[in-house]
Amino acid sequence: MLSTEAIYLWLYTNRFHKGEDLLKHLRRGHRKRRKRRLNKQPRVTIKGKVSIHQRDDIIDNQARIGDFETDLVKCTNGYFITITERKSLFNFIVKIPSKNAEIVEQKLIQTLMPTRCKTHSITSDNVTEFAKFKKVEEALNIKWFSADPYSSQQRGCNENKNGLLRQYFKNNTDLKLITENEVMEIQNILNNRPRKKNKFVSPNKFLSLHNVALGT
Repeated sequence: MLSTEAIYLWLYTNRFHKGEDLLKHLRRGHRKRRKRRLNKQPRVTIKGKVSIHQRDDIIDNQARIGDFETDLVKCTNGYFITITERKSLFNFIVKIPSKNAEIVEQKLIQTLMPTRCKTHSITSDNVTEFAKFKKVEEALNIKWFSADPYSSQQRGCNENKNGLLRQYFKNNTDLKLITENEVMEIQNILNNRPRKKNKFVSPNKFLSLHNVALGT
């Protein structure tokens, strides 16, 4: 039976078809799947974290604007912090030089402070770059939740936007050569992109219809 999975399997098996690289036409790049190996290094425990399973129904059901998901996207010489609003799919994209927890904390506060009164919660991966989450909670007066390990599907809104971001900034992108204006331009492109989830209304249009302003 023909399915999306079958189409991708055929593409990766027959990548070079009639002398043409078919993968370059994909909107999103996908790494080759591989068996996950157990890491012998002990996992760092982040104290005080609250499990995603303790989120209120209003967050899980995306019943309001102001609940965010966040992650880091790696490039050469730096990272992007991506912050996605769950209901509208509005996205903030912030360039940082490293995944140091203090830098991540400062940039999250700086980015969301202008919309503090509209921000209710953040959900992130269970990783050390978000170890300073308590300071973000206190500064923004919000709740922070941690997803289960190896469960990126629990932050599906944000993971989808990360994939779209890769269309513009590949893994080998040198962030030292990327200006803040270029980052803002891509952020605006993604926030004006129609989204199937919201009946093909863009995030910016969705927020406008609900009389909510995020970002600048």
